[in-house]
Amino acid sequence: MAALIRHMVSKKKRRFMEDGFDLDLSYITDRIIAMAYPGECWEGFFRNPLSEVMRFLKTYHERHFKVINLCSERDYDPAKLGGNVERIPMEDHQIAPLDAMLKYCRIVDDWLSKDENNVLVTHCKAGKGRSGLMICAYLLYIRKFHDSPNALQFYAEKRTTNGKGVTIPSQKRYVEYFHDYLVNGPRQEVEMQLAQIALTSNLVATKEVNVVISTHQGNDSWRLTKLLSTKEEGSKVSCSKSGNTMVLGFTSLWISGDMKFEFQTSEPYQARLFYIWFNTAYVEGTEFSLLHKQDLDKPSKSMDPSCQVSLFFVGSRPKVQKNE
Repeated sequence: MAALIRHMVSKKKRRFMEDGFDLDLSYITDRIIAMAYPGECWEGFFRNPLSEVMRFLKTYHERHFKVINLCSERDYDPAKLGGNVERIPMEDHQIAPLDAMLKYCRIVDDWLSKDENNVLVTHCKAGKGRSGLMICAYLLYIRKFHDSPNALQFYAEKRTTNGKGVTIPSQKRYVEYFHDYLVNGPRQEVEMQLAQIALTSNLVATKEVNVVISTHQGNDSWRLTKLLSTKEEGSKVSCSKSGNTMVLGFTSLWISGDMKFEFQTSEPYQARLFYIWFNTAYVEGTEFSLLHKQDLDKPSKSMDPSCQVSLFFVGSRPKVQKNE
């Protein structure tokens, strides 16, 4: 029964099924492994049992493995996986800042360079999205691939049977950002003045749509700082609707760095419609637009296929560091 449930939970991910093992685990390369969370007690009943993961690592890679845990929402005693465990916490279905991606790559590269027998194991909860984001970054970091689409496709083929590896559009976008960083170096951090948010969707005509704008706290933290919610009084200066298009207007709203815009409806109850992530340093010109439903992160089934969102900016300036 437990094996059947684990297979159902792992869905289309490739499993390691040799020598009596049956784990939600895939070799992306000979030395890079992606796997689902190593669970204990009830969680081990439907994910990878931690004891089985440890047995696998000792069987094939004893004294030559390192584990990176990407989960922000759960943790375990590192000693139960040999002690050589590091944690780079990320929220499920979200992005990692470029500095966290670079940190991951340096940890992996340092470990693999110490001994040709060393392997690196990366996991999040399902061992697919967050793990894929970081592993694809590393594949670009070591120049195994020279563009992000090929790195993403390679990972998808190695980790899944249906070619759906990293599926969150913003996570794919950040793999592209990281490739740009590797090729062209870090971009100048900029602040941008947001003037308008335009949302086109059939929902606009019948529901009130609010936007919550957040940013990473920085200082190696995965936690978010909310800048504003358009539901709050005084958060915007205008809101107009014409047909199925809603336009929110702002003044003196400067944003910078990694930004999350989450669109919500409060009718009949508060529910997330979709969200998007981007970094202001990578916005070209005065507009950031996503023109199809498949470009949005975790879109609600109620969102129509033709929906689109655009952010319009009226100014930008180099970000002044606090210590300057």
